[in-house]
Amino acid sequence: MSLNQGRRGLLVASLLALLLVVGLSPLFASPASAVATPSVAITAPAAEAVVSGIVDVSATGVMPAELSYELYYIYWYVDGSSQESKYCSASTSLDSKQCTLGFTWDTTGLSGTHTLRARFYYSGGSVESGDVTVHIWSGSRVDFEPVATSRRGVYTTVWGQVKGTADGQPIANAKVVLTDRPAIGSTRTLTVRTDSSGWFSIRMLMNSNHRVTASVRAGSWFGSSRASYVAGVAAPITCRLNSSSLRAGRTMYGSCRIPGLPHWTQITMQYQLYSTWYTFSSWSAYGPSIPFSVRTTNVGRYTIRMVVSGNAVFARTSGPRMRFSTY
Repeated sequence: MSLNQGRRGLLVASLLALLLVVGLSPLFASPASAVATPSVAITAPAAEAVVSGIVDVSATGVMPAELSYELYYIYWYVDGSSQESKYCSASTSLDSKQCTLGFTWDTTGLSGTHTLRARFYYSGGSVESGDVTVHIWSGSRVDFEPVATSRRGVYTTVWGQVKGTADGQPIANAKVVLTDRPAIGSTRTLTVRTDSSGWFSIRMLMNSNHRVTASVRAGSWFGSSRASYVAGVAAPITCRLNSSSLRAGRTMYGSCRIPGLPHWTQITMQYQLYSTWYTFSSWSAYGPSIPFSVRTTNVGRYTIRMVVSGNAVFARTSGPRMRFSTY
């Protein structure tokens, strides 16, 4: 081996030794020990528990053995709102390193999903627990949003909201079976889920009144319920007069037609003169064609309308206004 080859070998060996000491030594270093910190947790009720009435709540704060902080007290919260605090004492602490405190929570008048949390105070500061989600048992109810009477042949949407009976909290993801019974046509049934705010809806083609029944299926923390709502359709009234004017004291004749009108529906005829409405006739209709007559008394401008009472097929409807003059 030449002198140059020996020098190169010595240099390479030196570099390898340096890398082993400087560059690779961290790979073999012992890991740093974890830093112990105080902790606190809600220990009762259990997460996702369904509760009611007076509920026992427990929270435990723990001080690691290697720390020497003094234990002070624990606060507990419902939905972020402070409820109560209690001091740690000899009766609640184990070897001055653990503090378990009990509280009572009156859930009367509440329903739905809530979160519990605790904060543990000690001489060196404080620490907060994670959230524990619980559910308060409640009945349920359905509130329908009123809709205006629609015209025949148009679509309308009926909205409803499922709520807890105790405090009206919306119930999300509730299963609702909807039954749509039109006065004319076939009944249909569909199953929906409420959205995050408890709402559901159903869209219908309105050719007659529709009775919508919502049946809420019981869930893990709420009971079943049932409610109905009638969405009304205006009666399709068309009317005509025999003439547009006549001499005062004579009788004006006319007729109206209402397709699909049930027999014995109450009909009221009214006229308006000088801003006041007067009823001049009322009877039960038989069939879709309805003749009428009105005897005039004064000279002036008359307005006539037919009012159809609410029935199984149509909502209460005021028909188109007919106008004529007397001289």
